[in-house]
Amino acid sequence: MTSWFLVLIAVLSLAPQSSLGAELKSAWPPGTTLIIRHARTAPGTGDPPGFRIHGEGACSTQRNLSAEGKKEAKEFGERFKALVPDAVLTSTWCRCKDTGQIAFGRHEVWEPLNSFFNAKSEEASAVAAMEARLRENARKKRREVWITHQVNITALTNRFPEELQIFLLSVDDSGKKRIRIFPEL
Repeated sequence: MTSWFLVLIAVLSLAPQSSLGAELKSAWPPGTTLIIRHARTAPGTGDPPGFRIHGEGACSTQRNLSAEGKKEAKEFGERFKALVPDAVLTSTWCRCKDTGQIAFGRHEVWEPLNSFFNAKSEEASAVAAMEARLRENARKKRREVWITHQVNITALTNRFPEELQIFLLSVDDSGKKRIRIFPEL
């Protein structure tokens, strides 16, 4: 893990906690990015053989949000409606786009968030692009939400995220890395 960015890890429990959204909002200063793994999907790892991420009917070829995942994304959005990001960026995969649309009512595809589960050769360039955008967000004091995949989050943070787990990341001007679990356990 590189030493130039500050990592704050927020552990989200979907059990009712009315103040969690307000606490996260107060812990989300300008220049930081919330990185979230998509909501719950149909069981499995990766996508079915022959899946597509582009073109008509592509979603029907992918592993998508389950009914429970759609419900979780809706509840997530309701609990965190006080958060007003400058952008909601997602991978091209339908499970990420759907999580963003359901939770935040919007999304914009940003290809560095695409899974490289089956394309490890793309990992370095995706991580470099994410790190560059983190620096840009810090410089411009932007708050963004990124919805992506386990492999992307793990490559960026050295942590294995659960579905809908939040990682709050920012560039630390001093280069010092600090970790905080949110809410504090």
